[in-house]
Amino acid sequence: MAVAFDTSATVTADASTSTITAFTPSGSDRLLIVGVRIRDDDSLGVTVTNVTYGTSPSLFLTQVSSVEECTAGSRTITEIWKLDDPDAAGGDVKTTLSGKAHHSVGAMSFTGVDTADSTGTPATAVSGGGDPSATVTSEPDGMCVDTVASRGNTKIPVPDTGQTERVSAGTAKHRGSGSTEPGATSVTMGWTNTSNCAALVVVPINPAGGATQFVVAVAGLATIGVTLTGIGRMVIPVAGLATLGVTMRATARTSVAVAGLATLGVTMRATARTSVAVTGLATVGVTMRATARTSISVAGLATLGVTMRATARTSVAVAGLATLGVTMRATART
Repeated sequence: MAVAFDTSATVTADASTSTITAFTPSGSDRLLIVGVRIRDDDSLGVTVTNVTYGTSPSLFLTQVSSVEECTAGSRTITEIWKLDDPDAAGGDVKTTLSGKAHHSVGAMSFTGVDTADSTGTPATAVSGGGDPSATVTSEPDGMCVDTVASRGNTKIPVPDTGQTERVSAGTAKHRGSGSTEPGATSVTMGWTNTSNCAALVVVPINPAGGATQFVVAVAGLATIGVTLTGIGRMVIPVAGLATLGVTMRATARTSVAVAGLATLGVTMRATARTSVAVTGLATVGVTMRATARTSISVAGLATLGVTMRATARTSVAVAGLATLGVTMRATART
């Protein structure tokens, strides 16, 4: 399922709080993104204290990223906050700052989002005279969202080609805007016609998984056996004289790549994000249960055996002529 833009709303204020009333997202696999742009004239250290959604009870959003630009004693701050699966019944979006300041808030909702892992790694940029831009890694079915703050109101920021402006608002001393762009392996977002003090945050949004995202490619004299249940997004390419056996249950995002004369056996249960890459003449056996995020990379003439149970975050890397055996139970971060 591809991420889609749903709706948006804005508010501006010269105060310590502001409220977007009766914001109502729709659709399934929802995500609420809130961009906050602040002008702190006296560099008093004003930041966002919290952002909430709804009234009974109010749900606190999570900060995704923030950045600031400081010029001649004035700070321009941009922050992005999010809430996974917001109530479709609607509610107020209230932003509370640590002090009074000119600011604008833009709320945007999206559908088709992986609500268990909704956003990727953000990127930021600032400009003391030019126009800011930043690059993120996304996915073809994903989407990227940004928000930019520009000091002053004489210039109205213009989104770069390929971006769709979703929010734009400002006060007498401040301007804030936000846009979206379809996901891809690499996405650069930026704005022109900004002031001499601008701050930008870009965030990739991850798409909800689905069986349509499952791809298996086999090349060469290969034997491959794949058993999958609850598929999210999975790509398994095999090249060369390989024997590959993969058994997974309740998977989310998994990438398994085998190159060369390799024998690979992977058994996973209740996995979240897993990447297993094997290069060279390798024999790899991986058994995991109740895993969360796991990355296992093997390079060179290696033999690797990993057995884990109730794991959380695990990364195992082997390079060169290596033989490695790991057995763990009830692990957290390894």
